Amino acid sequence: MKPRYAGCAKHAMKYYARHREETPNLRTPAEQKDWEACRQAFSSMDEKAQELLLEVYRGRDTFGDNVYSASQKRRMPQEDIWVVINRFEKKYAQIRGLI
Repeated sequence: MKPRYAGCAKHAMKYYARHREETPNLRTPAEQKDWEACRQAFSSMDEKAQELLLEVYRGRDTFGDNVYSASQKRRMPQEDIWVVINRFEKKYAQIRGLI
């Protein structure tokens, strides 16, 4: 069973991954908090994990298919990718105050 914060973290990180090199158009305080939580959680990950997260969250296919593609490209088990994703989502939720 997915934690209740997983959907929120996924939505926020998809936006962050696609727009992190630009100045974001954040209109509400909630969007600003999401952006900052993503930035902090992302920055706390090692470089290899950051590259993996960007690859998965920037993908235009379904999320599961993005994980599968990354596992094939990197020749690593999908379970290892899910561990990195879950670790990021938990850090995001802690920073955002969701848990």
